[in-house]
Amino acid sequence: MNHNHSISTEFLKLLAAAALCACVLFGTERAVSVYIVQHYFESDAYVKKRNEKQIEELVRYVEKKNVSVGEKEKLTKWLKNHPLITIQVFKDGMLQYDSAYPDLEDTWSVDPDDYYGWQTYYSVQFADGSADVFISGYYGYRFSMISMVIGILLSGLLFLVIVLFGIRKTIRYILRLSREIEILESGDLDYEITVSGKNELSELAKGLNSMRTSLKERMESESRVTREHARLITEMSHDLRTPLTAVLVYVEILKKLAYRDEKQLQQYIEKIEAKGIQMKQRTDNLFEYALIGSEMKNEVGRETVGDAFYERISDLCAYLSDKQFDLQVDLDSSLNGRLLNVNTEYLDRIFDNIVSNIVKYGDCAEPVRVSSTQAEHRIQFAFENRITEKEKHDDSNYIGLKNIENMMRSMGGESEAKTEEERFRIVLRFPEVS
Repeated sequence: MNHNHSISTEFLKLLAAAALCACVLFGTERAVSVYIVQHYFESDAYVKKRNEKQIEELVRYVEKKNVSVGEKEKLTKWLKNHPLITIQVFKDGMLQYDSAYPDLEDTWSVDPDDYYGWQTYYSVQFADGSADVFISGYYGYRFSMISMVIGILLSGLLFLVIVLFGIRKTIRYILRLSREIEILESGDLDYEITVSGKNELSELAKGLNSMRTSLKERMESESRVTREHARLITEMSHDLRTPLTAVLVYVEILKKLAYRDEKQLQQYIEKIEAKGIQMKQRTDNLFEYALIGSEMKNEVGRETVGDAFYERISDLCAYLSDKQFDLQVDLDSSLNGRLLNVNTEYLDRIFDNIVSNIVKYGDCAEPVRVSSTQAEHRIQFAFENRITEKEKHDDSNYIGLKNIENMMRSMGGESEAKTEEERFRIVLRFPEVS
């Protein structure tokens, strides 16, 4: 995917564009505000009007409070209620009070041209005589501050509007993907996810389509396998009827004693035995194929290692001993109380498969090794034997190992079977539970 089209890059570009537009708006607002301040609030007419109003208020205050020129504290107090103006009070050519330096105690003389030449002054009657009051004000300050706040709010609003408008398409695409995923969850795997754009979301949509296709193919494959197994089971079940019918016929003959001599009786018995062996083989194959092709039940319960395995291992050892196998058993007794999730029916089948493989393909000249260990929160049981050279493994062995793998996975564990240097080893791993 091109990084220039990634969501993060597109979002950064959107933020930059929104910030630029917001800055342009704020700059325009400030330029207009400055223009208004300069051409209205700082105009001679407006300043004169406001100065006269402030002087009128000062005169009323002086008369009411009987303020003298030298009472700087009272003048300062009045100015606290008029923060946007400054005044200087002159009497007899001496500067008596300057609001910029209200705490100065002394008066000093100044050049009248420094003030009288360019500033507006008014004659005010104080308690101790007339004095000239020079006044100036920052009358556009309040308007400037208010307009600045408005400019900031409008710029911020413009920024948000541009960002929200810019991500609207992405949000709508996300919502569309969400709805289409719900369609897939409902089971409609023929529905194709919409791919739009060249960012991460479009890659996600492509991935979902690939997953949908793979899942659909897998389900179709499993459906074909299920149908095939059903067909196979049906055919094998039908084939069982032939030897069963023959057995019933021979049994009926024996019940009626319809045989010539002991030799014919023995022949019938041998035929019944052969047919029984044939039926057993077919039912074994039928069971194995049915187990692989069907969904196995996952009914597990918690059992200790000792309860779940040691009796079964004991039975395994006793059975193999009867079959002339030597055993080397190395079980870690410290694991007896550990808890595992197991299905006892599956364990019986697993041990039956292991015993069957050892009896069929194991070499009695070499001992069978059984051990238990613990590593990485997993408890494992290993069975190892030497392979006899008199027979090759057939399909039934593969089915047995497949059964073990399926049953272990159903219990949350795993199995590993491998053959190295004429030795076969199968390991059962169970996750330990608290």
